[in-house]
Order: sequence, then structure tokens, then C-alpha cells
Amino acid sequence: MKTQLLAMAVALGLSGCASSPYTYHVEPTPLVAGQSKYVLGNVDVKLTERFPLEAPIDNPYINEDELTHEFVKALQKHMAEQNILASSVDSADGEININVDFQRNHSIYSGALAKPAISHTIEIVKDSEKLATTASRGQYTTKYAYFQDTLVNAEISVGTWDEEDEPKDVDLISDLIIQEVTEVGK
Repeated sequence: MKTQLLAMAVALGLSGCASSPYTYHVEPTPLVAGQSKYVLGNVDVKLTERFPLEAPIDNPYINEDELTHEFVKALQKHMAEQNILASSVDSADGEININVDFQRNHSIYSGALAKPAISHTIEIVKDSEKLATTASRGQYTTKYAYFQDTLVNAEISVGTWDEEDEPKDVDLISDLIIQEVTEVGK
């Protein structure tokens, strides 16, 4: 009985390791994890806002277009840091198209923010041909390094996490997205 349970556990573990969060549309994929270079294509950010009370008349936060611009800057920065940013479309192994659903959550404190709720998908294309896509990552929120996350949560709890801090969330989310891109390929 113990042997059968052990065999089932190993089989389940191996099947989990064999699965990939990416769907490759060209086999074998020309993409190499950590080595392929990309250009940033379309970045589509859908902004929604959630207010626990009524929406304030004076909303100091950036709009959807400005938020998209912030994401583009942060994504390109992290692509360069990860050394996956191609110098041109011609030298790129693919173009990255990213869809981000960004729910800006307001706290009960007037003008303050809570952590956002985010989901995103990534599509990599070359010459209009899909090379790889990621499944939609279910809704998640920002999670900073341990002590930094504790400080962020403290700021949120006292109502001081605001429009000046939102770019930090965008940067963290962009870093996560680009980390996923570096893992695409075989």
C-alpha cells in the first residue's frame, strides 16, 4: 500500500513538472529561455477602479492611457535589465504583446490606495505568426520582498499608500511579467 501511494505521489509530481504555463504554437519553438531577444509590441492595459465608499470628486490618479505609458516604460526597463531587449524588430526573435487587467483598489481612507488586483496574458509573435502564449494568470496582487511588503501593508493600513506609490506597483508587476517572458522557450 505504501509503495502504491509513493508511486502515485511521484507520478503526480512528475506530471506537474512536465506541464508548462506556455502554449507553443510552433514546434520546435525557436525561442530559447533566457537567451531570446524581443521587442515590446502592443501593451493593452484595462483600468478599472473599485471604491469601498463613493468615488471621490477629485481623483488624483493617472488615467488608463497614462497607466499604459507607465507600464511600457517599466516593461522596457526590465527587458533591458534581463538582457532580452532586442535592438530592432529585425534582430528580435519575437514581439511581445501584453494584456493587463489592472483594478485600482481604493482604501476606506480618502485618497489612499489598497493593493491592486491584476491579471495578465502574454503573446509572443514573429512576422504575424504566434510563437507562444501564456494562459491567463488568474487575478493576483503585488507582493514585495518580506520586510518591504510589511511596510507597504502598514502604509495601506494607515492610509498613506497613494498616487505617488502606484508606480512602485507598476514596476513590480512589470518585473514579474518580464521574469515570465525570460522563461519562455526550451
